[in-house]
Amino acid sequence: MADILLSNDDLTIFGGPETVSLDLDIGPQGDRGSIIIGVLGDPRDANVASTIVQDTQALDIAIDYQPASTTYKTVFQKVSTGGSLQWTPLISLKTNYYSSIKDVTAATELLQYRQ
Repeated sequence: MADILLSNDDLTIFGGPETVSLDLDIGPQGDRGSIIIGVLGDPRDANVASTIVQDTQALDIAIDYQPASTTYKTVFQKVSTGGSLQWTPLISLKTNYYSSIKDVTAATELLQYRQ
């Protein structure tokens, strides 16, 4: 194993600058990012769309959280189609999406046990 010898008695530590300036207002303002909004119903419906108070743009997301709606828990995205913007369903967040309810009749029998 090698022996390490330190023959210098002075130890100088160099640090970073005393202050750091972070300027965020440089350059032109860009487009805002996409937003996610909750709507009470299908956003493609004109009555529901009129209740959206945010100014929506392409790639914004809307989630229907109206339990009585046929599109309950559906995620919509605003996309450009032929020059106009419209809401397009992306995915359903329903946990029972692949389940079904079936009516079954159970037959009951009385069993006698010997004692």
